[in-house]
Amino acid sequence: MKKLPLILSQLILLLLLVFTASGVVSAKVASGPQNLSPSVPQGETLLEAAVRLGSGVFSTIDVSGSSLVPKGGLPDSAIVCRGGSCTADRFANGSGVTTNAAGKLDGVSVNSAPGKSLQELTQGIPHNKVGVTTVGDVRRAGGNVVSSPTKNNPNHATLSGVTAKQAEDLLTPTVRNPNK
Repeated sequence: MKKLPLILSQLILLLLLVFTASGVVSAKVASGPQNLSPSVPQGETLLEAAVRLGSGVFSTIDVSGSSLVPKGGLPDSAIVCRGGSCTADRFANGSGVTTNAAGKLDGVSVNSAPGKSLQELTQGIPHNKVGVTTVGDVRRAGGNVVSSPTKNNPNHATLSGVTAKQAEDLLTPTVRNPNK
């Protein structure tokens, strides 16, 4: 899988839009999973999805297949959890977390995976309490969660695009870690 810089991926998206608008390409989403997450409903063209979602959804793309695929796409129904007290301060000052000029976070470490239960996602989290939300709730708040597995944590994901206060609102109140 190759990762393309934002400017190059936007250029590819622009070319796709031009070809689609001119009739050279008329890709429709077929039935079944297309790794486009629920962001592109069945029957919607890639042009329609790009216009509806904005080009930012393709900031990193997978060019190994025959269509643009959001990197690490997770379904809206996927559970998202984070160990510990999920306060705005903890989000803003988390290891590897950055905040842009608009106050939006990037690099927030969470656990999420399609079809996994809270008990499965919290295995290995040492904290007694965890914050819980869904990928769909994060997206409705303007953010995103992408799968970013690590060697020791196949359920690792990265939350971005929300403020520290929004992250706190999404992941509180916390609940007891079912594995503790």
